[in-house]
Amino acid sequence: MKRSIKYIATCVLLAALPAVSQAGVIVDLIENGEFERTNKDPGSSWTRATDVAGWSSTEGHIELFSQGFASSPARGTDGELTGLHAEITGDSQLGIISTTFVIPENVLPGSMGLLSFDLWNRAGEGITLNLLVEQPQLAQPPLPTIGGALPCIQEGGDGGPCLLPDITGSAGSPSTPIVDALNETFSDEKANSDWVRVTRSVAVNPGELFTLSFGAVGGGTAGAHIDQVAFLVEEAGQISGLGEQASVPAPATLALFALGLLGLLRRRAV
Repeated sequence: MKRSIKYIATCVLLAALPAVSQAGVIVDLIENGEFERTNKDPGSSWTRATDVAGWSSTEGHIELFSQGFASSPARGTDGELTGLHAEITGDSQLGIISTTFVIPENVLPGSMGLLSFDLWNRAGEGITLNLLVEQPQLAQPPLPTIGGALPCIQEGGDGGPCLLPDITGSAGSPSTPIVDALNETFSDEKANSDWVRVTRSVAVNPGELFTLSFGAVGGGTAGAHIDQVAFLVEEAGQISGLGEQASVPAPATLALFALGLLGLLRRRAV
């Protein structure tokens, strides 16, 4: 399905920015969030696709359905009557599908990313969503020195001979913290008969690696479906003609405005 909702929100957000920050660009970091790029075409029904660009599955394939097939809503939240969507469970209730993306280096530290997706429960009871963030390796501070030499452990305390370098609390191997940015279960009665649009905001920093995973709750092998998966961030613009360039963040009110616009344009929301 076409991303008309996201494109409209993006255009309006950019149009609302002051002229000096027009170089800022809203980008979607999810590859193939509509599941249209695949090695198999389900035609007017469904198929098991072993190659869905940007996505992986614990089952080795992802079941793709045509819009309106298997009693799925005939029209997506983008208003389109055509396109594909993905069933989270395939041959097992325990199936999980996931994708990864990296925050660009020119995104301002501490800015907000907007995650959104469509949910249809089918015969299930909802989905689980997990968003893991792996922060860039943190460079450890250099070993402290005294007069150009490493500090040492002295035998018998002060004044004794130096035995070993004291590296307690000093530099070690680089660390890569991994934390849960989101870990939620979604269940909405409206999603049993129609698509529901889900949106969440997450703080992001340049270089962070995100892993987004979906699992199904209930429904056996006829569990929940997803579509229109997106993660929007703003790449910082540049002020020109001021002697030197400087990053320009979008005001927080504009980010909230874009989020509200998505809410107005979708038919249903949670």
